[in-house]
Amino acid sequence: ESKDSTTTTTTRTTTSSSSRTAEGPTVAMNPKSGPPGIDVTASGTGWPVGVEVAITGGAPGSKPYTTAITDRSGAFTAKFFLEKKPEGSALETGGYDIIASTGSTTVSTRYVVEVRRPTGGPGSGG
Repeated sequence: ESKDSTTTTTTRTTTSSSSRTAEGPTVAMNPKSGPPGIDVTASGTGWPVGVEVAITGGAPGSKPYTTAITDRSGAFTAKFFLEKKPEGSALETGGYDIIASTGSTTVSTRYVVEVRRPTGGPGSGG
């Protein structure tokens, strides 16, 4: 009968699950983009339990913006003020790597730096 062909489909899904990389440490930014000088939140899952995760930008090993300790499920949330690069230079508009690391584990995500919005003045123009 044609019902046997469904069994083969089930077998195929098992092989595709091995190509997923959902396991392992992750880091995400909220918001994913914004101008310099705003509060942002880095959050992660899949990290070892009870470790200190350093959140930096640009290149691994830079001075951290902040650190966070992972909880019992290996997750963390770290809020910080993103205005400049770790060494103090200005953030350029465009893609910028936010890096979470502990020990030999380093995971990065892309944050998009937008043009700084003008402060003050009536209305928002445009």
